[in-house]
Amino acid sequence: MPPPRRRSHFFGPASLIPIFLALVVSLIGFLPSTNETAFPPGSTLILTAHPDDEAMFFAPAVQSLGNKRDVWAVCMSTGNADNLGLIRKDELSNSYEILGIDSSKLKVFDHPDLQDGMRTIWSPSLIASLIQPIIDENNISIILTFDSHGISHHPNHIALSRAALLLRPPSSPSLSPSPINRLKTYYLLTQPTPLKYLSFFPSLFQTLTTQATPQTDGVRSSEVVLKGDEGEEVRVVRANVGWEGYWKGVSAMLEHGSQMRWFRWGYVGTSRYMWGGEWVLIEG
Repeated sequence: MPPPRRRSHFFGPASLIPIFLALVVSLIGFLPSTNETAFPPGSTLILTAHPDDEAMFFAPAVQSLGNKRDVWAVCMSTGNADNLGLIRKDELSNSYEILGIDSSKLKVFDHPDLQDGMRTIWSPSLIASLIQPIIDENNISIILTFDSHGISHHPNHIALSRAALLLRPPSSPSLSPSPINRLKTYYLLTQPTPLKYLSFFPSLFQTLTTQATPQTDGVRSSEVVLKGDEGEEVRVVRANVGWEGYWKGVSAMLEHGSQMRWFRWGYVGTSRYMWGGEWVLIEG
């Protein structure tokens, strides 16, 4: 009687891992690698609440702005919830240097009424009063910040979206919330929780679909017009990065060594915001 044939494990479940990784690398290859942008021209202000916001949520948009415009950054706190404010301030500066913004164009506030905390409610009017001189001095016409849900529903993030509505262009005479006096403000759209952790797949889908449209020409970011809840037109800029841009964002995040706990590593590996995001335009 012949000996029983050994069952080959060559095509077992483990063999699917390199196949999956090869597929992932191939798909990432479809992501764009250019530096063109759909954000309008003009001096731009990146408005965040805490050190590491710029790497966790804003890195693709900052990179898509490129070196063809004047870009400034404001962080409204040092992130001193764990008494690491001085360390985190230095980490923020290093992170922005990687993303292409010189420390001379970075302003970090440490106001007693604007301290980092999930239970700390910031005053939008106070934030606006601190930011307005920066807008006036640097002729800022475009702001990028959080939307009314703050991505993670952090109250400090949400306060920035409300403060942006109180800001005026440099030439306006008062801090009026009237639509005719508003800046062009782009709010980073908060996605439902299950969609926040799909890594590069949402960016890949957007890239493939927008590249199929002739006028987008396969650029890194593109503007689309969507319908709002009441049927109104809503302009959205989609800013996505490829493999190189993703790793630049990761490198910026690694500068925040004081914050790199296990769940931050999970975020870096799974968050769609490391690869791109959608920015909703609010203007008068």
